[in-house]
Amino acid sequence: MVPITRQGHTNDVLPGLELGQLQPPRLARRPHGLVVNVNLRAARLVPSSFSVFVDCRLLRLHLMGELLPFAEDVIYIFEKQIEEAGLVVINKTDLLSDARLREVEDLFRLAYPEKAFLLQSSLASNGTDAWIKTISSGGAPLPETTLDINYQRYGAGEAQLAWLDEAWTLPIKDGNGHNLIIETLNRIVSALKKQRIPIGHLKFLVEAGDVHAKLSLTTLEQPGWLDELPQFNAASIKLLINGRVQMDAIQFKVLVDGILNSNDLQPSISHSSAFHPGQPRPTYRYM
Repeated sequence: MVPITRQGHTNDVLPGLELGQLQPPRLARRPHGLVVNVNLRAARLVPSSFSVFVDCRLLRLHLMGELLPFAEDVIYIFEKQIEEAGLVVINKTDLLSDARLREVEDLFRLAYPEKAFLLQSSLASNGTDAWIKTISSGGAPLPETTLDINYQRYGAGEAQLAWLDEAWTLPIKDGNGHNLIIETLNRIVSALKKQRIPIGHLKFLVEAGDVHAKLSLTTLEQPGWLDELPQFNAASIKLLINGRVQMDAIQFKVLVDGILNSNDLQPSISHSSAFHPGQPRPTYRYM
């Protein structure tokens, strides 16, 4: 399975799946969750399905007509990504009550009566099995109609969303790595919240000895998100940061880098990329 967005980027909705693991390739997108570039033409990939992953809490607010904490052009992207999906995966279901999930189902059927969807918690054990089974069996084909997109407006929304992708190594002293990483990640999130920066997605991948953990959150409050990081004892921590937030890209980088460099552990950075996507100019459209 190669999860790919309409713009030719992969999405990390299924960590551990490799290019070509499921054939033919399926398209997958989470709004603002772009991770790795893939050239469809060079790889000679012919997609057979297209899934969009969406936070069930944001979707609920949107379907209820509530104002989302993003600029109007960013919300336009959110709407169009749902419209273009062959299958909408309503994700993070562990963060809503059963009653509210039923509410989301009813509202979604009312708003998109012809749209296929699944409820899912991707990080749960076997949480993605139903999605894999659906796309493998041909239950989520590519949309049959061409989506009407205002690319100027779509591009304006993209321009307001900063992309940051960084890889850090933090040496650990006195076996205090667990507390250090929790404090560091909490400071990053708190700084964004303090400035009221809307978060499309913010992911932290932590590798420390035998511990591998992924922490993921959006702009909505997610109590206890740091509790997902298990205890560990390691001499160093590898930290990958992937974020999409509504602010200037350089300011986003300065904020994150300033926090990482503010301790006395002399962390090192091996990769850093901060930018705003350019105006979309599609060469091909799926018909």
